[in-house]
Amino acid sequence: MGQAFSPLDEELALAPGHLTPFVRESVVRLATWMSFVRAGREVAHFTGVQVGGTTVRRMTERAGAAYVLVQTAAVTLLERELPAPPEGPAVQYLSVDGAMVPLVGGVWAEVRTLALGEVGVREIQTRRDRERTVHAQDLSYFGGVSPNPRKFRQVKSSPATIASRSMIRPPPRKM
Repeated sequence: MGQAFSPLDEELALAPGHLTPFVRESVVRLATWMSFVRAGREVAHFTGVQVGGTTVRRMTERAGAAYVLVQTAAVTLLERELPAPPEGPAVQYLSVDGAMVPLVGGVWAEVRTLALGEVGVREIQTRRDRERTVHAQDLSYFGGVSPNPRKFRQVKSSPATIASRSMIRPPPRKM
């Protein structure tokens, strides 16, 4: 005997499976805060619906992949319809960092973080005179999991050559 199909499921836009949209959303939201197994237990406690940890993980990963598609479509639309951005600040701050984090099943992945901002100069009055201090301001942060942290390209240039190529020189200021 095959699975039953109700035309009402399609009309109500119900996803396949035995979970209602509310339970499905609850599972995914909880799984972003806690372990997949614990999220399944919490959903069972509050709704009476039993969902195993593996199912919670699959549902959460699917929801995450769907959200990436939504974000990618939004970025594509913005890139196509927005005017060119204004010229940026004369001096910018850029910082990149990485950390290894544990994933499901004892696997580790590298998470990379990027901070971008503007370099500003402040004058402060000390007891003797005025001093200028340099600081980063208007910071934005971006992060993500590295696709494959074990694949690194071999650098065939000297550190000095690499440093000179990576220097970002701001455009000349208009006076």
